[in-house]
Amino acid sequence: PCELKYTKCPKGSYIPTVEIPSIPTLKRYFYDTYLPYCKIRNRSWTSKERLFKLRIEKEFGDLLLTDITYLQLRNYHTGLKESGYAGSTSDHPIRLLSHIFNTFNKEQENTSFINQAARVQLFNDYNEVHNVLSEDDLKRLLAVLEASDTGPAKIAMLLIATGCRLNEILTATWDNVDLEKSFLKIPSKYSKNKSDRFVPLNDAAIDILNKLTTKGNASGPLVINPRTKRAYVCIFPAWKKLRKKAGLNKIRIHDLRHAFGNRLADQGVSILTISRLLGHRNVVTSERYSIVSNKALMSASEHVSNAITSALSEASKDG
Repeated sequence: PCELKYTKCPKGSYIPTVEIPSIPTLKRYFYDTYLPYCKIRNRSWTSKERLFKLRIEKEFGDLLLTDITYLQLRNYHTGLKESGYAGSTSDHPIRLLSHIFNTFNKEQENTSFINQAARVQLFNDYNEVHNVLSEDDLKRLLAVLEASDTGPAKIAMLLIATGCRLNEILTATWDNVDLEKSFLKIPSKYSKNKSDRFVPLNDAAIDILNKLTTKGNASGPLVINPRTKRAYVCIFPAWKKLRKKAGLNKIRIHDLRHAFGNRLADQGVSILTISRLLGHRNVVTSERYSIVSNKALMSASEHVSNAITSALSEASKDG
């Protein structure tokens, strides 16, 4: 809405003038206002920044917030799905845009601004995926990672060895590593549960850490991007190349964490222990590993089979 003001003229009279509020472009608002707002309120602000750069900026970045229409957003959303993206992946940019528009709307007074993204019907597809790495898959992947000897490859190996979340390894620094006591501290600001947690370091993890060129770099990151000389922010493009070499095109970076949990379950480790190792706040979250662990179930069932066989054998002898 325009605001009517009065400007004093040289002769002492006043003339009405209309002051038109400045509406920013989406790109300017995102980087100048929205992102700083998120950085102090949302620990996943980096994923928002990455999504904006990857999916939204080129399409709508140069448009004024008030010029982005429902039809443009709906066609963009539909186009993502038609181009082969999953429904949930297609929904992500619309969800982010809706939150950006809501934030802008709350900052305005007496505004008629409408959140057009909120009007777009989302696909809301069921997207729970269970990608399981077999022993052969893991061997091929580890061979590729070892041969690569790049930062993303080292990060992937640490994910397999520790079961950590990607962000926990990307933000890990040497001052939080204790090789003597064999643990990695995840500070509360990087922990999903918002409290410090301590990840036990097994021999494989310690071996990987000992080979890192950054070892001894005080409070520096575990793995440094050679191009930026800073910690990696995103390794997805590099990960796609690595998994392709291993013939594992459907394996996501998060599946490496699941691989850790699956192998614990296959060894008969209790769900409570798995939950603690993975840093789950609720043990129910770890129930997925009891479903995939057929090996452990069969092993437990064999105990009953052995008891029956033994009893039958004794009975035949008595007969």
